[in-house]
Amino acid sequence: MIALLVAGCGDTFIDPRAAEEDILRELLDERGIEVDTVRCPEEVEAEEGAAYGCTAQTPRAELRITYRQIDGEGGVGTPEIERIGPAGG
Repeated sequence: MIALLVAGCGDTFIDPRAAEEDILRELLDERGIEVDTVRCPEEVEAEEGAAYGCTAQTPRAELRITYRQIDGEGGVGTPEIERIGPAGG
């Protein structure tokens, strides 16, 4: 489990930069996949059971990375990674 959390204005949100860094580590360090860019949405509320998706562009494909929140405090499980298009998609 990893926590990707930032608080603001009384609400708790997923930190998109922390999510992007986690994806970079997962793809490069754990899977040996080079990554050109990663984009995660802004202002995703921390909510147990909710899911949100990020995209990553690699030299070979565009990927969707889906996180499912395991608690209301920014904790997420292992991301699901799916190819959604060719490189440059």
